[in-house]
Order: sequence, then structure tokens, then C-alpha cells
Amino acid sequence: MDNSILTLPFVPLRGIVVFPKLLSNIDIGREKSLAAVDYAMEHDRLMIVSAQLDEDEENPGFDGIYQVGTLVRIQQLLRLPGGIVRILADGISRVEIRGYSDKENYTEVAAVKIQEVYAESNENEALRRLMLHRFTDWLDNLKGNDELKEKAEAIQDAGTLADFIAAQLPLRLVARQQMLEIYDVSQRMRRVCGLL
Repeated sequence: MDNSILTLPFVPLRGIVVFPKLLSNIDIGREKSLAAVDYAMEHDRLMIVSAQLDEDEENPGFDGIYQVGTLVRIQQLLRLPGGIVRILADGISRVEIRGYSDKENYTEVAAVKIQEVYAESNENEALRRLMLHRFTDWLDNLKGNDELKEKAEAIQDAGTLADFIAAQLPLRLVARQQMLEIYDVSQRMRRVCGLL
């Protein structure tokens, strides 16, 4: 397991959870967050994001964010009117945030990647198929979601499929964060099956 510490710019998120191996659009408007994005763009496009506990908090500190977040790579950046920046973030890995420091104009965090726990087994493959089946049934009830169904059916990795489905469900932030914090893929699949 790679325990090396990542030290990267950090952006707290209001009301969203970013999952690994999925693309997410994130609108950024706070000065410190914009500076963190600028720093990432000038370097390797990597940064860490995590949901904040209180959406109304303007400048959350270490105690105001969830300690499990996501390492992301900025794929695209679009500057919108009003000083807002929209980034397309590609989730790379779950991370545990261990340290938090304010730089001159942005926040930096120290974090370690979290390794998923998963064992190939007939039981886990059956669980993956059940989860996919329940998700496609759920989509059929919504009508007109063939694209999501095709995307889900194309995902072979059980952990990624669980995250993809969780990202589509109308869950509260706390429930999404709980999904992010489940490192055992079998447990995550069971939780998704239960939600469906």
C-alpha cells in the first residue's frame, strides 16, 4: 500500500461529493478556491476536494470539512461570467486528509491515498450483477435513461460501478459522503443494493 503523503492545493465543496474514476463538473467562486485551482493548473493539474460540513461556512477550516475526500485531476477549465470557474474534475482516488495549512492565498492539505478492499469471488460478482440489475430496473421506472444504463453496463470494476450508481441516486450529501467513506467494495455494493 502506498502511504506516501500528497501535499496539494485544496478546494472545499458545497453540497457535492466527488467520486473516484468519475467526471464531475465543479463550479468554483471563492477566492481561495480559485487560487488553489490556478496553482493546480500551473503545476500538475492535481488537487484535493472534500465536502464541507456546513454549506453556509464561507471559509471552513480543518474541522469544517470531511476528512475523506478525493484526489482529482483538472481535465478542463472554463471561465464563466461573474468570476466563476467551472472545472471538469476527473476523480483519481479516495484520500484521507491528515493535515491542513493556509498558504498565502490558498489552502493546501496533506493526504494519503486510500486503497480499496476487494476480493474477486463468485459472491462479489453475483452482488455486482444484482446491483446493476436493480439500477437498470430503477432507471426503467424513470423512463428515458438509456445513456446511463449503457454507461453502467460498460463498467466492469465493481467499486467504480457502485460509485457511479451512488452518484446517480437522489441522495443527501451525508449519504453520498458515507458511500465515499466505505473502502470495502463488497460493503459498498451491499449499501447501494439496499438504497435501490
